[in-house]
Amino acid sequence: MISLGLDSGSSMTKAVLLEDTKIIDTKMIPTSISPRKSLEALYREIKKQHKEIDVIVTTGYGRNLLDQADFKITEITCHAAQEECDVVVPRSEIAEYVKQAKKIASAHGIRVEPCGHCGDGNIHTEMLRGPEMSDEDWKKATHESLTELYALSKKLGGQLSGEHGIGNGRLDFLEEFAGPRMIELYKSIKRAFDDKLILNPGKMIKIDEN
Repeated sequence: MISLGLDSGSSMTKAVLLEDTKIIDTKMIPTSISPRKSLEALYREIKKQHKEIDVIVTTGYGRNLLDQADFKITEITCHAAQEECDVVVPRSEIAEYVKQAKKIASAHGIRVEPCGHCGDGNIHTEMLRGPEMSDEDWKKATHESLTELYALSKKLGGQLSGEHGIGNGRLDFLEEFAGPRMIELYKSIKRAFDDKLILNPGKMIKIDEN
């Protein structure tokens, strides 16, 4: 079986081709206009030399390949195999956070490999999915783990996000973590700069216009 792994970062787009478990080709190109377009270009380059590809493994920007009918993809694996809890805690609490985070994730059947920036207490709690977990089990386990990990960060004097912001992924946890008083402060700031509520309406700070 011929498998192709594709990934694109801010500077480089990479491809690894395998026959069963043996690497038979690797390619790398600079990420140009966008990660999505770079992945598409690299895929076309790979296809010139390797006509038969049975499986494509890709995440993120590579999912657009699903919509490219001319690629004739036999199978594609895009199910999340990793989830990240990005928190920040006081540097004196890093060791305690890591120790407790491993216990929390393990209790939900997830392996955790923390990494990050010790200088500022920013910890990327990488949660890894086991091959035996169904999509439903993984979704449930990660949500429960995230709930407990964010609570642990708060207990240790940390914050919900250390580096990557709130985005969409943390909205479900924001109000409980920040508390109603802080949410009202966020709303007051939004009203001050966006009194007509036209900037990203309902994106993060939801205000009842009535």
